[in-house]
Amino acid sequence: MRYTLGFFSHEIAEEHHAITPDGARYFGMLTLRSNYGDYGDLVGLRNSHDKTVPIGIAFRSRVFVCDNLAFMGDHVIRRKHTVKAKRELPGLLTEIVQPLQIERIRQNEKIYRRIRLDDRAADHAILAMYRENIIGVQRIGMS
Repeated sequence: MRYTLGFFSHEIAEEHHAITPDGARYFGMLTLRSNYGDYGDLVGLRNSHDKTVPIGIAFRSRVFVCDNLAFMGDHVIRRKHTVKAKRELPGLLTEIVQPLQIERIRQNEKIYRRIRLDDRAADHAILAMYRENIIGVQRIGMS
């Protein structure tokens, strides 16, 4: 998984792992950092040694993993514990991660386009944000 994420320019910024008290079930959450903007996508993981829950990988900007078996995400892969599962998971992960790379590039270009503003236009934009309660007076610099 780390290789696939790295190949598509996602770096694991933070990770959390847990097992149930009996050691039969595993739950994990990875926070990703992308080269394509200030995005924090998530990967949720779950597995069970006793095979009571399928292997699971949830991916995207919102993911929920809980020891009560709740498992949600924008894209979810679930696989039974079979001999083929280990071989199939890298390809399935690629099918989810590759489109996300393209989506994040487009999102970055759309949202973070550099627009040059002259001083008057910048002043107008700042005051409009203040009037709409988007920013407080503390955020307005005085010069």
